[in-house]
Amino acid sequence: MSTEQQLILFGGVAALFPDVLRLIKQRYEPPAEYWRRPVFWISLVAMVIVGAIATWLSKPDSVVAALSVGYAAPEVLSRLLSAPPDPARGVPPPGGPGLREHWAS
Repeated sequence: MSTEQQLILFGGVAALFPDVLRLIKQRYEPPAEYWRRPVFWISLVAMVIVGAIATWLSKPDSVVAALSVGYAAPEVLSRLLSAPPDPARGVPPPGGPGLREHWAS
């Protein structure tokens, strides 16, 4: 495996960091309903692909740069696609918060 491929792999793995951090943040809460939905897992794979592509396009020269780009690209994308919290609702939707609310957390 070439160095460039290794850096792209690091970028893809770093794309998982936002969801891992959200999972750690919510570790004392019951598991959210969206964890059981296929759309969550499909979006997770899509974010890994986004992180890998962003790393490939940026052509980083170090592991730290690859991790930074791999983390930042899907994090920015998920924040742009997330649903803002709605204080008027006051109660979580039936089945718990959805994927867009998860991305907003």
